[in-house]
Amino acid sequence: MRFQSYGDSTLVVEQTQIVGSRPTGVTDIVPAFGSCAVHFDPTLTSLVAVATWLDSISSDSLARGDTKLAELSIAYGGEFGPDLESIASRAGLAADEVIRRHAAAEYRVGAIGFQPGFPYLEGLPAELHTPRQATPRTRVAAGSVGIGGPYTGVYPSESPGGWNLIGRTPLTLFDPLRAEPSLLRTGDRVRFRPIDAEEFARLAAESAPTPPPVTVPPERPLFRVISPGVQTTVQGLGRFGQQHLGVGPGGAMDTRSLRLANLLVGNDQAAPAIEATLVGPVLECLEAVTVGVAGALPSARRLRFNEGQQIDLRQLTGGARAYLALPGGVTGEVGEPLRANRTIGSLAPSQVDLRNREPLGKATLGSVAWPLPAGEVTLRVLPGPDAPRFSEEALDRLRQTEWTITPQSNRMGLRCDGPPLDAPADDDAPSQPVVTGAVQVPPDGQPIVLAADRQTLGGYPVIGVVASVDWPRLGQLRPDDTFRFEPIDLPTAQRLRRQAEREIAIAAVGLRLS
Repeated sequence: MRFQSYGDSTLVVEQTQIVGSRPTGVTDIVPAFGSCAVHFDPTLTSLVAVATWLDSISSDSLARGDTKLAELSIAYGGEFGPDLESIASRAGLAADEVIRRHAAAEYRVGAIGFQPGFPYLEGLPAELHTPRQATPRTRVAAGSVGIGGPYTGVYPSESPGGWNLIGRTPLTLFDPLRAEPSLLRTGDRVRFRPIDAEEFARLAAESAPTPPPVTVPPERPLFRVISPGVQTTVQGLGRFGQQHLGVGPGGAMDTRSLRLANLLVGNDQAAPAIEATLVGPVLECLEAVTVGVAGALPSARRLRFNEGQQIDLRQLTGGARAYLALPGGVTGEVGEPLRANRTIGSLAPSQVDLRNREPLGKATLGSVAWPLPAGEVTLRVLPGPDAPRFSEEALDRLRQTEWTITPQSNRMGLRCDGPPLDAPADDDAPSQPVVTGAVQVPPDGQPIVLAADRQTLGGYPVIGVVASVDWPRLGQLRPDDTFRFEPIDLPTAQRLRRQAEREIAIAAVGLRLS
């Protein structure tokens, strides 16, 4: 079996799909266009162990698995498909003939990605192939059916998009509250059935998504939100096992600081906590409480607050994000933003007396503690899967440039500004799995480093991959910060990650003894 390392936490295998049980530490298996990305947790297993497991898999385990034929009703043209006429003109066909040919084909789901439940469908008739739009729309309605190059696809939710819109389906392709969230899976076959506007309205009413659960105030509110800050959310260590459905891992941008904040109050390291970004929240204490704070602060601390006092995280220093943990974890849906006047509670049982915890002074993780060390910031980077396609000049420029983080950066990716890199042009290349830390190079030559809320598939070439030991640093870089990429090899990346885990384990023991 042929496979290739993709950073220090993923292997890419030249197989269509892998089914069956997986060993401890393998978190996601993402099929896409003739290959699978096998993501793993390098703290629980090793690249060698995962490669050995893949090499031992029988041919039966590499079968496509169960697939189905799905029929999607679609209203073509007009308000549903504003690009139908231009597609027809480009193909030299009447609009009705484009509809007939598009609906007559049988498609196969080559991959799910870009957004949860988005299917890349293979099998589009060659005469209907149409390049993506030069300027993407800022809003594409949920259910829109588009053509992008040799593929057709369906937008499961409203989003920006650059595909040519030919119609729209009233069906809900992805509903996280359904027993089976995604209507389609990789390998499924798909046919389209033309419908009119009247049938569209009827089917839309019948297939409305499940309403979200009503937010219930915590039984024991500990804080009231005075000011929510700029981008304050509840975050854990991420969700795993759903990347094959297009659901990214998410989680804290700086997992190291989140883990430390949790350790300070005796939590499991993965417990949900508040992530404050750039300008954090102001919280009013509704009773005496002890919290753990870490990240973009002078030091990581366990602090006690009395009823009526305020926690003010508006002045973050030394980095972009700080984390606030409560004993037992923070109530609220992971990823949910804080809102003014909302109350926040603890997941700890009501009988736990949070007031009896005494404050502790400084608690740091030595060399891995925030704030960032003084001097030049570096991100250690491994060769990306597309590195051989770049020129030596581009590779040298990546290593030698002092890059600047732009204000357009967010939890999906950090956009870098510097001398542009010449990216290899390949408009027809299919999207492939991506990883956190992947350094993509779009046509403008300005790198984008993918972060916690990244997509699961991407079409831009990947010149490098930030080593997993430095992913927390991505979360602490602010707009206008500068940094350099420092090339390292795979053994060094693995050693550094093990060293960082040992330091966290030592800190955990020290805090328990204290």
